[in-house]
Amino acid sequence: MKAQEQILINWIDEHTDDLIQTAKDLISFKTISSAPDANERYDKINEYIASVFRKMGLEGKVVRRGENGSPNFVVVMKGTGGGKNLGMGGHTDVVPADEPDWITGSGYEAKVIDGKLYGRGAADMKGGLAACITAIKALYETGVKLAGDVVFVASCDEEVGGFNGMVYVVESGSVNVDYFINAEQTNMKAMTGYKGNCWLKVTVKGSPAHGSTPHLGINAIEKASEVIDIIKKTGFTWEEHPFMGKSTINIGTISGGTAKNVVPGECSFTMDVRMIEGQTHESIIEEMRALFKKMMREDKDLNISVDFESEGTKPIIIPDSEEIVQVLKECGKEITGKELVTDSFISAGDMNHYLVRGIPGIMCGPGSLSDIHKINEFCYVSELIEAAKLYSLAAMRLCK
Repeated sequence: MKAQEQILINWIDEHTDDLIQTAKDLISFKTISSAPDANERYDKINEYIASVFRKMGLEGKVVRRGENGSPNFVVVMKGTGGGKNLGMGGHTDVVPADEPDWITGSGYEAKVIDGKLYGRGAADMKGGLAACITAIKALYETGVKLAGDVVFVASCDEEVGGFNGMVYVVESGSVNVDYFINAEQTNMKAMTGYKGNCWLKVTVKGSPAHGSTPHLGINAIEKASEVIDIIKKTGFTWEEHPFMGKSTINIGTISGGTAKNVVPGECSFTMDVRMIEGQTHESIIEEMRALFKKMMREDKDLNISVDFESEGTKPIIIPDSEEIVQVLKECGKEITGKELVTDSFISAGDMNHYLVRGIPGIMCGPGSLSDIHKINEFCYVSELIEAAKLYSLAAMRLCK
């Protein structure tokens, strides 16, 4: 590690209290994307973030889709020119923290207990955002001069689809980057593989009859339950991927029937399918249709159809040869003394908007997927510190 890089790392070690306080401050904002006044809540957290960067002499900008779109915030630490640009950040919105009996008192009252930072968004993903902010602050405070730009993005609405969030930030050309680090919760693994996804709607039709004479009808709900059972037992013909694991199916919703005393004539259910490398949206639906044709040949009372509700994203793997992967591995080992683990994730999420444009993006941040969207969400303080060091050191090397 070069002398200037070591100064950077030492600065973060000396300012861990500031990093933790930034994370606590971010958690205190109740930025629930499903709330009626979500835009006002975003405005407040964006102003807080803007004030932090303003102290560094950096003026950010609010980016929104139309006059009433939800606000995102983007700030650029300009380089001297001629280098590659690195983006980092993620979403400011969270799911509600309505659960009683939080260890902290409430989901928005962030506290550190036994080395863990608790609070809604600690892992998903205000802890990661705090690490990004601290990384940029470290670069500024230690006088690092980079050739490329470092771009910080605080997006909105990720928990409700991100149409006004990272989707618009990227589509509008509000960021100009060669790489992006999304500080989502990965236990500080670098996610270089992302499962694709699609949502399917399956409709099973029966024949109505009076509830007292079920033998005179065909119960669509009962038939649908048989279909679901076979889907779960059959799955897909694709073998488990050595890096991405298995493709998965989740039956998410089901709807059918009109009254208790009527044999239901129709039942529909939805499926969330996560795809691995080699699978496509077309292959998924064709395999389902082939399965249903076979089932209908064997049971003349079955009438099944399937269509896309959403085609979603394609599976993707970023090769180890990409510079951002190599740099993160180098930095991770130098910071922790251990190899930085690469892994695959359930989906690309906000990263997909960069990946489809050929911009290598890596999810890597503090916290665990298993600890989010529930009571006592937390991330380890040690991972917060590691993240801030990793992001700042990677910026020095990627932006030269």
